[in-house]
Amino acid sequence: MDATPTICVDVVRAAVLEQTARIRGITALIELRDLERATGVTLLSLVTPVRSLPIELLSEIFMLTIGPSIAKQLSSQPCIQDVFPVSHVFSDWRHVAVGTPGFGLAQYG
Repeated sequence: MDATPTICVDVVRAAVLEQTARIRGITALIELRDLERATGVTLLSLVTPVRSLPIELLSEIFMLTIGPSIAKQLSSQPCIQDVFPVSHVFSDWRHVAVGTPGFGLAQYG
């Protein structure tokens, strides 16, 4: 009689270990999927047309974005909060915003 409960416990233990291994495998696959998705999104963002705009065009867009009255004020005194939204989209855009003479932000670059 003592052998039967031991066999049942061993069978249950083996089944639990097998399911645990399967869950770990599924978890690893989910992590790999998420990593692949993130890589795909990153690669896609690298080839978007907005990344290939010439610096001169970006500078003009930035000036139009903040508006002509603010641009006139910026030429005499920089106002970082007005330039902040466009300068924090991409690091390249930040360099363009800092280098745009109308913004007067060269000292912040």
